[in-house]
Amino acid sequence: MLVLNIFVALFCAVLADAQRSQPKRPSFYKDSKHIVELNPSIFSDVVYGSNYTTIVEFYAPWCGYCQQLKPEYEKAAKQGHHFAQFAAMNCDEEKNKKFCQSQKIEGFPTLLTYRPPKTFLDSAPRSQQYAIQKYENDRSSSGIVNAMKGTIKSFSKKLSLPKLPMFLSTMTPNSLPKVLMITDKAQNSPMYKVLATDFRGSLEFFHLTVNSDSEKALVRDSIPELVEPFEIPSLLVVNPTDGVIAYKGEMKKRPVAEFLTRFGVPVEGEFKKGQQQQGEVKIEDSPQSKTLSSLLSGNKKQREKPRTYQYHPSSSQANQLTPSSSSSPQNSCPVKRDREKERDDEMTVSTETKKPKNATVENLKLTCHLPLSERLRPTDVTQYIGQSHLVGPRGILRGYLKHGRIPSLILWGHPGTGKTTLARILAKAAHLRVIEMSGVMNGVADCKKAFEEANNEMKLTRKPTIIFVDEIHRFSKSQQDIFLSYVERGVIILIGATTENPSFNVNKALLSRCRVFVLDKLDNDEMRELVGRGLVEVNKVRKLVHNISVLKLSKEAIDWIVGVADGDGRLALGCIELIDSNFVNEEKEESGTPDDVSLEDVKNILKKSTVLYDRVGDAHYDTISAFHKSIRGSNPDAAMYYLARMLRGGEDPLYIARRMIRIASEDVGVLDDTCLPFAIAAYQAVQFVGLPEADLALVHCAVKLARAPKSVEIYRSWNEMKTWMAEPGVEGAEIPLHLRNAPTKLMSDLGYSKGYKYNPHFKNGTVRQSYFPDALGEHVFLKHKHLGDLIDKDV
Repeated sequence: MLVLNIFVALFCAVLADAQRSQPKRPSFYKDSKHIVELNPSIFSDVVYGSNYTTIVEFYAPWCGYCQQLKPEYEKAAKQGHHFAQFAAMNCDEEKNKKFCQSQKIEGFPTLLTYRPPKTFLDSAPRSQQYAIQKYENDRSSSGIVNAMKGTIKSFSKKLSLPKLPMFLSTMTPNSLPKVLMITDKAQNSPMYKVLATDFRGSLEFFHLTVNSDSEKALVRDSIPELVEPFEIPSLLVVNPTDGVIAYKGEMKKRPVAEFLTRFGVPVEGEFKKGQQQQGEVKIEDSPQSKTLSSLLSGNKKQREKPRTYQYHPSSSQANQLTPSSSSSPQNSCPVKRDREKERDDEMTVSTETKKPKNATVENLKLTCHLPLSERLRPTDVTQYIGQSHLVGPRGILRGYLKHGRIPSLILWGHPGTGKTTLARILAKAAHLRVIEMSGVMNGVADCKKAFEEANNEMKLTRKPTIIFVDEIHRFSKSQQDIFLSYVERGVIILIGATTENPSFNVNKALLSRCRVFVLDKLDNDEMRELVGRGLVEVNKVRKLVHNISVLKLSKEAIDWIVGVADGDGRLALGCIELIDSNFVNEEKEESGTPDDVSLEDVKNILKKSTVLYDRVGDAHYDTISAFHKSIRGSNPDAAMYYLARMLRGGEDPLYIARRMIRIASEDVGVLDDTCLPFAIAAYQAVQFVGLPEADLALVHCAVKLARAPKSVEIYRSWNEMKTWMAEPGVEGAEIPLHLRNAPTKLMSDLGYSKGYKYNPHFKNGTVRQSYFPDALGEHVFLKHKHLGDLIDKDV
């Protein structure tokens, strides 16, 4: 063994000496048109300065496998430089050796890909945000090209059809121009991805998928500027100054790019006007021209330290490239083709569209009588709007939906937030039998029948049954008790939905066996998306079933509906239905002109058709103001009237209770000290009981406050105090020594608390001493005057 080790050591020494004695070979790609020869000084700018994925070959000129890969790598760069960066580094050069070691290059050739993130974070260096991966696929030119084609980032945002009206209308003078591709394909074409990368930061890119004749008709009605006849794919630009401009040319990269340069400047790619690299190395306008332009002009930016990438190749890969993973020109010479023409074909969007599915008009006729909220009810999580904290990519319910394992749970939220819909989606994901019940419609007998069916299901299939109970809080505590044993034994999975606090309205024992998930109100953006979906559905029925003009709501009208609904999706869709039923204009049937619905139209329709209380607008503030002033004026009947209006309109009862706590101090004050604790008790009653049971607690408090004697002494004196405190020198006046605290001997020696007269030591607690700072003197704010002196001549 010792002899063998000595022999191996001598062999390695001779081999190393032979390699050192060989003359240095020049770098492979110094004169390459499409491959950048890297060194440590430009690596960061070239690789980490681009939005394209970069593939880097780390090689040594003396390596035979590197020599075999060279022609294939050059062919790949020629074909793929339009959508990726191709680079190389000669690890045999002294200036590059340390850098190659930092990248853990242990064998030649090694190919690494550096892929940028979709969004760069400001909190981390740009170089640390690239995904670095060892390329271990087919090393033929076509294999490398296909692999790099799959790395093209899509910087285009998906646009849904309901959001199209908002997309067209929301532009400000400072907005970037928006590019929209309308297609019937689910995925973006390579051409569109490349253009979005080339113009990133200069233009915003979006894509809209249209799958049916009805959707195509809605797009055509929404965008009159589209070229007729309207073909798929179509491209348009929404510019702040010129509005909507449709592209009328051929769907190929070069003419489309030339069209886009009217609105934005390309920051990468062959259409960017770049510099030529100094020396003999020529670089055409390509993805790397952006990052090299500063180098070529001599204005080098501060470079980031390259991120090192660690991987652990197997022993067979560490020091050699096996023939099976290499591409040998002798045994894999590709068929000679016109590569430039092939590339153009690949980058062209097909104008031959498959025939879209005919709209199911008969189905629309059967369902158009249903409430709009029911027609739009999602059937899977991809259609669900809102509650991203539960069903979003990192939502807690996402795992349940993915694996189909659903625990017993309670969904708690405001009306119209999607509780019933989410419960049905969860039940569908579990692939179990579902029994739906209602706390309003069903009783104990129905529950027992459902439990019997669940028992039979468990015996036959060994699977539990999902029982969904809507408005579970409407079951009494004794009715809820009968669920306990079945939930505990796993015979049923209970999914409950409630608008009331489960802590007070669901049996404690049952609640302990269920997980509670809170559903938030839909935010304004989610509400706008829902309103958009409602408009699309309504317009489908108007166009395809009734053959009347479609509705087109202004942005202000949509925003007003969103404000009125206040996160209640069902209420928002109800508003759309009312508007639809009030806008039937037969004169516009043949012209096809949309019915423009203004804000005033919407207000008039909704105020005529239904009692609406605007919980975020003027009605919110006007009604609470009238309620407050009725109590201040000692009119309990008017106070009850405005209280009833707010509760019927869906106002938060805790908001009303908070206002009454304020009234107890501001308007009643010291003349009835029981009112403040009474108002606090009313607030707690609302918390504990909830509506509708807590309505009498609110009425009781409002009537007591209205009938109580009124005093504004505290309110007025406090306002005077705040005004006085704002005057110069008042807030910072020095506190008298006899009033200061003296917790230490040093402070006592300094005179703190000296001369203070302790009132309880004196008869009746009466002493003569000053309490205000000496610089301010004594002031009187509380003057024992509860009301004013004016006399109403109408009394």
